Amino acid sequence: MIKKRALSVLLLFFMLLNQAFAANEIIYNENSIDIQAVEATKESRYPDYSKMYIGDDKHEKFNRKMFNLNSKLNKFIARPVHIVWSSIMPKFGIDRIRDAYNNIEYPKRLVSCIVQRDGKGIKQETIRFLTNTTLGLGGLFDPADKIFKVKPTNEIWNKHYVNVK
Repeated sequence: MIKKRALSVLLLFFMLLNQAFAANEIIYNENSIDIQAVEATKESRYPDYSKMYIGDDKHEKFNRKMFNLNSKLNKFIARPVHIVWSSIMPKFGIDRIRDAYNNIEYPKRLVSCIVQRDGKGIKQETIRFLTNTTLGLGGLFDPADKIFKVKPTNEIWNKHYVNVK
């Protein structure tokens, strides 16, 4: 059921995208593509294909500096912190953080159920959220599942939660 919905949403997205291009009459031919930009993309380590169609990026120098900064921060700070954190933190602590995070994601799952007009899912998610927030100490524990046997809905938003447990 979810796969059919996802497929139909994806199909609808591409149809709307096609209509948007047709409405604006965006037509690219050999004359509109910058030949120098095509040659530059072949030689560059990080080719900029958008330059062929829309021209120069007036913030390119800044964007490249920020990309390099983010790459360095990820390599030298974020990744080592993640490795140390995941090796020090016990599984119990990681589970508590995951449960709290899933509890915080309640509004996303609620909107998903509302959009799909899933009354059972709305009721189930609301009961889970209220139970886990009050009895589960702000979502750190999951008494809705363990005590009251209220399972999480199998939504696209909630897929990582269902697969982990």
